[in-house]
Amino acid sequence: MILLQAAHASYYNYGYLFLQDIQAPKYLIGVIINIAVIAEILFFSIADTKFQHFSVGSLLALAALGSSLRWILIFAFPNMIVFCIAQTLHACSFAMGHYAFMKYLVDHVPHAQVAKAQGIYSALALSWSTAAFTIFGGYLYEIEPRYAFIGMIACSLPSMLLALVYRKQEHSMTPVKEKAVIL
Repeated sequence: MILLQAAHASYYNYGYLFLQDIQAPKYLIGVIINIAVIAEILFFSIADTKFQHFSVGSLLALAALGSSLRWILIFAFPNMIVFCIAQTLHACSFAMGHYAFMKYLVDHVPHAQVAKAQGIYSALALSWSTAAFTIFGGYLYEIEPRYAFIGMIACSLPSMLLALVYRKQEHSMTPVKEKAVIL
């Protein structure tokens, strides 16, 4: 999850600037950025019915695949239309990864430890990793703005490999179930 969320660093920090670089009209940039939010909301609205039977490893691998595709598209086709299409992949790159983590919490973390696990996830995956990879993305952005996005596959591809390894090991894992307390 740390790598998967770190892959968003260039997008979060340089997406607006990149849209200016590719000549997106300034009045549309906010709309274009919000395509990702809409895709995320739509994903979460169907996730429990469409993805509940997917394993955590499968969800993470799909999220990493969507993330990689997103950054490759933005790098290869630096124009507003492709950027808008790539924005819909936020449903994979962010939302599906987040959903997989929540599914992991429900299936494998004792209830008493959920808050701590969420805190660690927020601190490391959603904050620290983005900060650390913003430096890397900034270095690449100075060389060529598109490099900042393709550079994020340095996070998404290893996260996909780790997800596939985890997926193979999942069958041997058993969920932690809280024991019912009888009063």
